[in-house]
Amino acid sequence: MKTPVYNFIIFLSIMLGIISCREPIDINVPDTEKKIVLNGLINPDSVISVNLSKSISILDKDDDIKFLSDATVKIFENEIFKETLLYDTNGYYRGTIYPQTGKTYKITADYQNLAPVDAETEISSPPVFSNINSDPMFTQETQTWYNSDTGEPFDTTFYRLDELDVSFTINDPAAEENYYFLTFTANLAQYQYYPPDYEPVFTGYKMTSLNYDVFNMNWENYYNSKEMNGYVFSDNLFNGTNYTINASISARGYGGNGYSEADNSLDKIYVNLHSITKDFHDFVISYSKYQDIEGNPLAEPVNIKSNINNGFGFFSGYSTKKDSIIIEYPE
Repeated sequence: MKTPVYNFIIFLSIMLGIISCREPIDINVPDTEKKIVLNGLINPDSVISVNLSKSISILDKDDDIKFLSDATVKIFENEIFKETLLYDTNGYYRGTIYPQTGKTYKITADYQNLAPVDAETEISSPPVFSNINSDPMFTQETQTWYNSDTGEPFDTTFYRLDELDVSFTINDPAAEENYYFLTFTANLAQYQYYPPDYEPVFTGYKMTSLNYDVFNMNWENYYNSKEMNGYVFSDNLFNGTNYTINASISARGYGGNGYSEADNSLDKIYVNLHSITKDFHDFVISYSKYQDIEGNPLAEPVNIKSNINNGFGFFSGYSTKKDSIIIEYPE
């Protein structure tokens, strides 16, 4: 993980190149101390899993990342040791237990001569929302087909979902800070086309994150994360009240009410509201801002928030409330 100091080094190198005299200047930039990078998000629906790698310095290339395959990774629940996570592949360590709401989880990782790291998080109760309303907007299209026997053309008219306006009300608990992450997803059918006839062959479903905008999210401390395709925000301006969110989901590029069995139609869209920790909130905002300025040596450096003691990365818990919207297409 390259720290924000990396941006300063680039800036310094450019400035030295501009103001230097004819004689070359050799700059000896020492390698920084390597540290463990631990990343993991845990929730009650999945077993605990984290990823471990070794940090890279400003002199390393991006593809020099080394995953750690023989570390000792332990998980504690409410300060009680539960199990040692087993190595899987590509730096991932997996356990067998499912985290529970209302409990605190601590993770520790030791690897050879690197400093051991640890982090702690909690699983909050799932958020509460209600009063879901939706308003779909369709585009009518006509597709020309040809009879396989006679070659005669014929038209098929169908409707494709263009946008979906959605509103729902968050029931925010009082007397406590709460943080949220909102996404919209759809389960799309996947097909492969094989020669010689290239008839579609169904290969399964894939959960896809949908793009969306919000109309009334002018609160403090919110951010649209491009990496995670959703808004991260706090209850700073509506703590302890019911607040209605108005969003518009873009369905373009995801298919519509199909004219063939291979069409990836959007017939059900899921509203996913995640209850996250402050660490989760701060990390996503700082990382997104870092991504926005990456490669710009003149931008003000951004420190990526980390809750990993003695290392880099991020470890946090979350819980999710999910509901669905059925799309009813015109006949």
